[in-house]
Amino acid sequence: MTSSDVIGVVGSSHSAVLCLRNLLESKVSPRVINLYRSPLLYAVHLPDGRIMHDNTGLKGIAADWARERLEAGVFERAGRLERVCIKDSPETVVQALDRCSAVVHAVGFSRNPLPAIVREDGTPLMHQVVHDTKSGHIVGAQGIRGFGIAFPETVVDPSGHASSNVGLWKFMRYIREQLL
Repeated sequence: MTSSDVIGVVGSSHSAVLCLRNLLESKVSPRVINLYRSPLLYAVHLPDGRIMHDNTGLKGIAADWARERLEAGVFERAGRLERVCIKDSPETVVQALDRCSAVVHAVGFSRNPLPAIVREDGTPLMHQVVHDTKSGHIVGAQGIRGFGIAFPETVVDPSGHASSNVGLWKFMRYIREQLL
């Protein structure tokens, strides 16, 4: 990467903001184009201890940096960052991507294909692995549960928004609640 590179970062959540921070504060100083679908969203701590947008909102260092640098337009004024909402026009998005020498796709996650689950004799135990997002049970496989990023718990925040509960401590809590 050189200072003449233009790096595209697709996304506006935690991973994308950390990519932006690392690129924009690097010694190399490339230009960056941030393509996003949704505006920056922050986790909100409620008086009752719950957290609105707990899984989808920015927290900690990423939230602080986004407020101080992105929201304030620090890098845009310096000519180092361009933010492009992909909902605006397809032509604008294509033009932005055409200027990029590399693109980081920092949006969401999806489970990699799972290996075949077969009995000792080679016959399939199941053809499709589906899990119950409340208990972790693998549907159709008695006594088997899935936890972690491939089998996240679904939670609903105080505004009624459902999301996958991701993060090491959340996985550990989920496992303890289900197994102990």
